[in-house]
Amino acid sequence: MQTLLTSKPNCPHCNVILSPLPSRQKVCPNCKQDIYVRTYKNEKLLLKKSDAVSLDAIKNVGLMTELEKVVRHADPQLSLQDVVWALLNKIKANGVKKNDLNAASTITWQMARLCYLQGGEWRSLMQQSYRELLMSCLNNKLIPKVQISSALDDNVCDECKALHGKTFTIREALEKMPLPPQNCEWCRCTYLLLTK
Repeated sequence: MQTLLTSKPNCPHCNVILSPLPSRQKVCPNCKQDIYVRTYKNEKLLLKKSDAVSLDAIKNVGLMTELEKVVRHADPQLSLQDVVWALLNKIKANGVKKNDLNAASTITWQMARLCYLQGGEWRSLMQQSYRELLMSCLNNKLIPKVQISSALDDNVCDECKALHGKTFTIREALEKMPLPPQNCEWCRCTYLLLTK
């Protein structure tokens, strides 16, 4: 049975058969679109960028087994990206349903990262991820404050650099929502949970 995770020798854009099968990213000789190559169970998958980035995101959070189950029953007309988003939304909804906002925050962060890599609007999802993390700490008396930690490398923006080391109570952080900064291209800051 063919699924979205089955290797096919076709360009994912124009469906022309490619021979030999590319082993890494290349441009289709027919349509001139980029083809991204990912390995899955020792087979090469030829993907569009959005599908490759989506597959990478699922691998990064250790959800390949869950993706395999969903893909078996997915409409073959859907893109891998669509199936990945459906899976992330389902897992996030389960986290919220169980009142596990920390787990929901992790999935929301992955969604923000996925939007960023696909060239979409990521800031609102990133802010939601931070809000979920802070809300998960709100009633925990052992974590009264958070401190912002920035990457502090050559790619850090001035806004993130200025926030590094700033401390907020959980309520202050929820009210001010300092992360992500407004003009940051991709925020790599995080909250450090401070215990009493």
